[in-house]
This record gives sequence, structure tokens and C-alpha cells, in this order.
Amino acid sequence: MRLVMTLGLLLMALPLHAHAATPGPDATCTAFYGWYLGELAASREPVLSGKKVLASYIAPRWLASIERASHAEGGIDVDPFLLAQDTQDDWQTSISTSSPTMKGHTARVTVTLGKTEPTRWQLDVTLEQIAGTWRLAKVRRVGAQGSW
Repeated sequence: MRLVMTLGLLLMALPLHAHAATPGPDATCTAFYGWYLGELAASREPVLSGKKVLASYIAPRWLASIERASHAEGGIDVDPFLLAQDTQDDWQTSISTSSPTMKGHTARVTVTLGKTEPTRWQLDVTLEQIAGTWRLAKVRRVGAQGSW
């Protein structure tokens, strides 16, 4: 009888986990940049030391492209996720996002880093929904040419 009750309780709990909400594109951007900037602030190189976490946020095709470029002669001269060579002190503590613009399994979000005008940095982030989760697929600096 105890076994039947235990199995019944387990079966009732399963649908709760099956319907757990996955973060939207804007929440994914906030989480990624919070983690990424935290790694940089701790003097860790997330592209090298955080590959598993990085792979959970970045579309596989884009991540492979970044890895190929980093191993090429000359490497990468700008951070592909920030499109900057340096970070500002307030970027990690001031991350805001726009509401996503959705088109099928693709979304675009403007990510703003920094609190004040001198440190403010805006990125136009394109995400793809892959296996039910949003992954960054491309970053472009708002108001500038070029992207990664």
C-alpha cells in the first residue's frame, strides 16, 4: 500500500516538471551576460574555462565559428559576445534588455550594459530556439557596423 501511494505521488509530480517554463530570450540574455561578465570580472576566460556553461547559452553553429576563429592565425581581436576589447566596471551590475522581437524560432533582443552614458554599451542580440531553449546566435553592436 505504501508503495502504491509513493508511486501515485511521484506520478502526480511529473507533470509539474514537464511544464516548467523555460527562460525567454530576454531572460536568457540577462542570465548569459551576468554569468559571462562575472567570469571576466573574476579573471577567468569563459571561452576556455566555461565551455560547458557557454555551450548551454550559445548556438552550436556560432560557437563552432568562434572556436575556429580563435584557433586561426591572429586569433580574435575583439570579444565576440561584447564586441569590445575591454569591459566597464558597471556592466556586470547593470544589465537590461528590451522586450524580444519574435519571428518563428528566432528572436532579437537589445541588451544594454552600463548605468551611465559614458559606460553604456548596447548590443543587438539574435537568438535561436534550439530544442526548446533560447541560444545566442549572433551579436551586433547597436549603431555600429559589423557583427559576430
